[in-house]
Amino acid sequence: MTKLRVFPFAVLALIGTVCLANDWENPSVFRVNKMKSHAVKMPFPTRGSAIATQRLESPWCQLLNGDWKFNWVNHPDKRPMGFFEQDFNDADWDSIKVPSNVELLGYGTPIYTNMTYPFQKSPPRLMDTPPEDFTTFTERNPVSSYRRTFDLPASWEGRQTHLTFNGVESAFYLWVNGQKVGYSQDSRTPAEFDITKFVQPGKNLIAVEVYRYSDGSYLEDQDFWRLSGIFRDVYLTSLAAIDLADLTVVASLADDYKTGTLDVNALIANYSKKASELKVVVEILEGGKGNPDATSLFTKSIDVSATTGTSNASLSLKSLPFEVKPWSAEDPQLYTLLVTCQEFAGKPISHYAQNIGFKRSEIKEGQLQINGQAILVKGVNRHDHDPDTGHYVPEEMMRRDITLMKQMNINTVRTSHYPNDPRFYELCDEIGLYVICEANIESHGMHYGKESLAKDPTWQAAHLDRVKNMVGAFKNHASIIVWSMGNEAGDGVNFQACSKWLHEDAAVKYPVHYEQGKEASHVDMFTPMYATMQRCREYCREQKSKPLNEQRPLIQCEYSHAMGNSSGNLADYWELFRSERLMQGGCIWDWVDQGLRQQKDTDRGSVEFWAYGGDFGDKPNDDNFCCNGIVDADRVPNPQAAEVFKVYQNVHVSLPKQATSVVSGQFDVQVFNESNFIDLSHLEPVVSLRKSGVVIEELTAVAPAVGPQQTETMNVKLNIPATDEELHCRIEWRLTEDTEWAKRGHVVAWDQFKISGNSVAPKPKLGSGEIARTDAATTLSGNESIYRFDNATGQLTSWKHRGTEMLVAPMHLNFWRPPTDNDKGNKMPSNSGVWKSAGENTSAKLVSADVQDGTPTVRYALSIPAGKTTGELAYRLTESGGLAVSVIVDPKGQLPELPRIGMQCQIATNLDSCRWFGNGPEESYSDRKSGVWVGVFERPTAELVYEYAEPQESGNRTDVRWMEWTPDSGPGVRVSAIGDSLLQASAYPCLMSDLETHKHAYQIPKRDLFTVNVDYLQRGLAGDNSWGALPHEQYRIKANGSYQYEFQLEATE
Repeated sequence: MTKLRVFPFAVLALIGTVCLANDWENPSVFRVNKMKSHAVKMPFPTRGSAIATQRLESPWCQLLNGDWKFNWVNHPDKRPMGFFEQDFNDADWDSIKVPSNVELLGYGTPIYTNMTYPFQKSPPRLMDTPPEDFTTFTERNPVSSYRRTFDLPASWEGRQTHLTFNGVESAFYLWVNGQKVGYSQDSRTPAEFDITKFVQPGKNLIAVEVYRYSDGSYLEDQDFWRLSGIFRDVYLTSLAAIDLADLTVVASLADDYKTGTLDVNALIANYSKKASELKVVVEILEGGKGNPDATSLFTKSIDVSATTGTSNASLSLKSLPFEVKPWSAEDPQLYTLLVTCQEFAGKPISHYAQNIGFKRSEIKEGQLQINGQAILVKGVNRHDHDPDTGHYVPEEMMRRDITLMKQMNINTVRTSHYPNDPRFYELCDEIGLYVICEANIESHGMHYGKESLAKDPTWQAAHLDRVKNMVGAFKNHASIIVWSMGNEAGDGVNFQACSKWLHEDAAVKYPVHYEQGKEASHVDMFTPMYATMQRCREYCREQKSKPLNEQRPLIQCEYSHAMGNSSGNLADYWELFRSERLMQGGCIWDWVDQGLRQQKDTDRGSVEFWAYGGDFGDKPNDDNFCCNGIVDADRVPNPQAAEVFKVYQNVHVSLPKQATSVVSGQFDVQVFNESNFIDLSHLEPVVSLRKSGVVIEELTAVAPAVGPQQTETMNVKLNIPATDEELHCRIEWRLTEDTEWAKRGHVVAWDQFKISGNSVAPKPKLGSGEIARTDAATTLSGNESIYRFDNATGQLTSWKHRGTEMLVAPMHLNFWRPPTDNDKGNKMPSNSGVWKSAGENTSAKLVSADVQDGTPTVRYALSIPAGKTTGELAYRLTESGGLAVSVIVDPKGQLPELPRIGMQCQIATNLDSCRWFGNGPEESYSDRKSGVWVGVFERPTAELVYEYAEPQESGNRTDVRWMEWTPDSGPGVRVSAIGDSLLQASAYPCLMSDLETHKHAYQIPKRDLFTVNVDYLQRGLAGDNSWGALPHEQYRIKANGSYQYEFQLEATE
């Protein structure tokens, strides 16, 4: 729709012919008749209901969620003209649920792209012709038209009626009763319209026209599914003729960080035609919302002369007359703020209640400090995502996210990369999470050079509007500690303007973050993405040369890219973070896989899978790059979550450097409380003793009083048996009472240390038996087992125990693993491709097959087809009838790194139960094993691997002493470490190749086998990023030197 608008000459000079464009292709038009952003609030008719009732349950609120009449077209020219008229016939229209994303209900195509715009890039235009394979070639700019009616309650007549949309993507027009009301962009903050003059008694019609793309889409180029529609709550609010228009609350702390301070500004709107005198009463009650009978701690009445328009009622107290309990994520102490507007004679007009917390966030002495304490940001980035409803996230899913974060010791969430639903902030206030609140700005697809919209003044007002919308709506939340200006949108004059407003004019001021600002003066901290450990060290050295008041903290806004099987090096980063004063942690990328739940009919019936880019035929797409979470789309934690939990924990137990009495069973440990604000009185330490991985004693220790940031000694008393077996002590810290986020008994931290014993079993006694040899094969027989070896390859081709064949396919060398997402990103498959089939194609020369030292022994010299690599295999019978296997690999030549060094075979699917003594219960790798502990664990063999969104390497267990696979009855297979090193071991429920040739797990054929890996080494997972970063040096397998290990194969009974 073309509109003629009048602009100052200077602006016209800047925007040229843009003013002649559609509103949705005009960067200067982003709000028409939309009310100024204000704090999320709701009036109530009584004091009690305001305090006790949820915001959207007020009788002066009418929720419009539910069924709307709906029409969808793929091009603006096809939209139904005049659909907003009251007499328009929508009988043949569909019905659609609101909130929702229309694409997930069959209207248009979901598109996942990281940074490539899904339309032809030509800002601010949207309708230029894209490449023919783009989804937008046929779905150029879909328009969704909505209609619904509502009844205006009789009690609302004569009052003001406002209509709020909490989220509409990406732009929309609004009509009420056939009359045009306004237009809005910024899909992630509330859009509120005063529709008083448009409504009528009784039935009313709302019509909404939503454009999937608008010029605002250039600023909403986040790494997520591109979806559209009315996807958050829609509701009506009824206000009095003179009522609260905005409320700003700064509940802070004085310089002693104990005394509460309070600044309140109530903006009063007088919609009537005459001035009036009224009172605004500010009251603070003990505890958060919910209890109308809570103790009133403070009351102040402010007289207001409410002239037509707006008036302010302000209150500023530098010292509150009661002792406040500060708010923190560790101890989210809330109070209820009640603001009552009343006539001068005392009759109440309206009541507003909200939670407040007394908290102070600042940069001081080079650190981000909360309430005077330098915190560690144990954070995560979170997209609004639900596997079934897309960008509409119901409250139960928000609550699930927050409680899971708390259970994983996460203390900070970055709302990447836009403001979240208002309810999310309320829950963070209540349950306790620090929030980095981010504006809805990302123009990544414009890159960071001269094309960047950050450098174009014609887009400045749009940038600034989004920052103002964010602050206006969410400024009163205790959980927010940092304002973020956006993400990956370049840097320039527009962000400088946003920063100036945040620092000088914002009603509530917090430290300002923006990654692209780097070390510029318009940001308050250095918040890089994926900075290497070396870069972090360099930054700290640079900062330490500056005066203390000029230093700034380093907090990675994104780090540890958790795509697929990842999160390697996380513990290494945190060892560094904890060692440097200016390093204060960061936010993992990211929280949840953005998979969409889909069903597929297969020859095995209907199966469920997580869809990602390309699965809907969407183009352009970025494949599974949206699956970077430490929890799956349905919020089931994946194996990386255990590492996050351990690395982020707040209680740390260590043995003193000279702990000489541990073996006696009575010894002291050092307990460090990393919390900033709470002691450990809410926890109890449970100590267990494990012998060979099995718990033989468990007791509750006497916990010392350990204050925040303090270390104390705790005495441990255990009954240590006389044994040569391994003994481990594990100390868990468990909640003593239920909390909002976990039940009593939940473990919040643990540590384990070894008391005595050797990890590797002594070499087994060698046995006697028989050797049989032909030109093709050599056989060892002993104690009811027969082993057959191929003389041309050195492979173990058959193993029979009591007549039962134990192998489905031969045991051979293996140097490969199914590439992880990080492997693909750092080009491991091509760089190390020479090793892919080298193990299976190894040739051998029989060196000897005879009795050595009384034991039948077979030795092969190996020629490995990777450079001039050689090796040796030796097989010896053991007394139990087992087979001792000795492996030597000597890489030679100019060769790439190895993904793995080990042996691989296949066993039958009836061996469907797995037990092991080693690290568990989850998978682990050389650079991701802090979150696992030593014990004996059991799991179905088919469940050793984890189904990541895209199949890849999974299921490895480290520091394995032994692992066995057993059937319901009959012999099983057991491998044991017998050399100088422990094993890594795993089993795939398929061929190894299946994990790198299929896009989804459901596509993998059902195999009558398990692929078993018995490894010496496997390369680390990496995780600094997923587009090139290698595992750290110490976790890589270099193609030089000599690699040797041993293990024993034996049958279980």
